[in-house]
Amino acid sequence: MAIYLEQITPPRGQSIRFLRWRENANEVEIFGEDAAAPQRVKGAGTRWHFHPEMEITLITKGEGTRFIGDHIGGFSSPELVLLGPNLPHYWRGPERSSSGYAIQFQFPPGHAFWSFPESERLGRLWQQARRGIRLFDERKLAGVRERIEAMTGMGGLERLGCLLQIFGLFLNAAEDERELLSGHPLSGASSRNPDGEEDKIAQAVRYILERFQDDIALPELLDRLGMSKPTFSRHFKNQLGRPFSAFLGQVRVDFARQLLVRTDSSVAEIAYESGFRNLSHFNALFRKSLGKSPTQFRREHREG
Repeated sequence: MAIYLEQITPPRGQSIRFLRWRENANEVEIFGEDAAAPQRVKGAGTRWHFHPEMEITLITKGEGTRFIGDHIGGFSSPELVLLGPNLPHYWRGPERSSSGYAIQFQFPPGHAFWSFPESERLGRLWQQARRGIRLFDERKLAGVRERIEAMTGMGGLERLGCLLQIFGLFLNAAEDERELLSGHPLSGASSRNPDGEEDKIAQAVRYILERFQDDIALPELLDRLGMSKPTFSRHFKNQLGRPFSAFLGQVRVDFARQLLVRTDSSVAEIAYESGFRNLSHFNALFRKSLGKSPTQFRREHREG
């Protein structure tokens, strides 16, 4: 899951790149002018990455954990998010048995897109997208999904027209119909440096996601990376927006949240399976993250 700059090139004669995956997010189809002949390529969405282009991601099947900027949270389909330029992102879970779509586009300041007077209203939406916007209003989400799915049978001009309609649905969503995800507008581009620290932090993130259920000793991780604790701590917080311990704790809490919903295991069993070795610490961290105890969270979810 190494962080890297994804190179995005729209098909010839297109201003956007529209892609779809079915069952496997590592295998995607890119639609050009001829909608009947999409190009098959390797997907990049299952890796911690960023790109200068903005992106609309719609996951129609699958569930797991989203990482967007400094945000960590569980998701289940349908999932609809608007991402700003250079915002690091990764969905953990859709590597298998999932489906969805992505629209990638770049209309920076000075682009002809902003010469239209109607585009001026999108300025604030563009700013908010730097933190990632999740649209969860059922009616508007259904409207976006309908338009995106219809784009698979369209040519470039009609597809662009649909994208403008989708912008309108995001723009007109009320504050209680959408959520800003990252606490800060982190930029993958600004975190890169010539000394390779960003790659080492990516290795650390991968290490955490693969082993969070086990005891993770920071000295052992620092030895693996060949980094001092001060250097590691500084670069980790710069790239992930939170300290190492807070990131690890949030990953474990989110995994526990999913187990509380999907299983009948006891809270103590779930805490241990999620990597916690102290039940009191688990309960305190869970309450701090979600504002309620694990037992209350499970009860409210099942009653709802």
